[in-house]
Amino acid sequence: MTKREWFPFNMNIDLPPDQTPDDRRSLCLDSAPLGKACEILGQPLLRVRITSNQPVAKLVVRLNEVTADGKSWNVSYGALNLTHRDGDENPTPLVPGRSYEVTVPCYFTAHRFAPGSRIRVALSESLWPMLWPSPQPVRLEITAGYSRLILPVRASLADEPPMPIPVLHDRVERKVIGDPASLKNFRIIQTGPDPQGHITLHKVLRYPPQTLQDIGTTLTSGSDWIMSIREGDPNSCVWRMEWFQQYQRGNWDIITRSTMELSSTPTEFHLRESLQALEGAKLVFERSADNRIKRDCM
Repeated sequence: MTKREWFPFNMNIDLPPDQTPDDRRSLCLDSAPLGKACEILGQPLLRVRITSNQPVAKLVVRLNEVTADGKSWNVSYGALNLTHRDGDENPTPLVPGRSYEVTVPCYFTAHRFAPGSRIRVALSESLWPMLWPSPQPVRLEITAGYSRLILPVRASLADEPPMPIPVLHDRVERKVIGDPASLKNFRIIQTGPDPQGHITLHKVLRYPPQTLQDIGTTLTSGSDWIMSIREGDPNSCVWRMEWFQQYQRGNWDIITRSTMELSSTPTEFHLRESLQALEGAKLVFERSADNRIKRDCM
């Protein structure tokens, strides 16, 4: 799966790869090959007439560029919880079988589609693991001949002077103390499906130790993001996150660990949280909580 991040942080692993695997699982609408370049600057919009067989459903739009070699690269995307079709203040369940006219805004973007490429709109009900699955499996129907993609096409500026780029004179230099080679400890591991049909993504983040020179304290931190799901079973989804932070100076060695695990039923989210503090190997503080949260059209 072509997992993407809502907030890309590490550009080595967080940027979306070739979208072809997820395109195969989506309804894809392609333009003809472009005869010339097409530049966009702004917010793409998709207007669509849609029907759902469930009262809670989403519509996900991925705007991709399909290059001449067949690769599909993400340009922008948008997602709409269809119960929020009239606004976020008062979500309203869908009436199964009724058609609705909705507009899905995509993220603001600037992009140049190359000559020979095709513009692809890929539609799906899910965007796992970024978005939590709907309470029940959903079937969406799109009314043919109604949908429109509105692109913020940028007029040709061939005869205009280039946009000036300001020069920042007050640059602050940052010095990272640690081994840059240890940045290789950023990776995503995908496994499955296992015998029970679960697919798992394990995102590993291990930051290099950094020493605060003024006080001689060394900081080490990292996290593990473990996300799993079984196809066709939205409430098999589990997100588990684990973080640790270590402080060392002389004989002083302190570690804090925190965990969060989210799961769901068709009516509730189940959230488990824990926090530990250790001095060396000795546990000096621990707290945990279990919460049940109504899904409320989520």
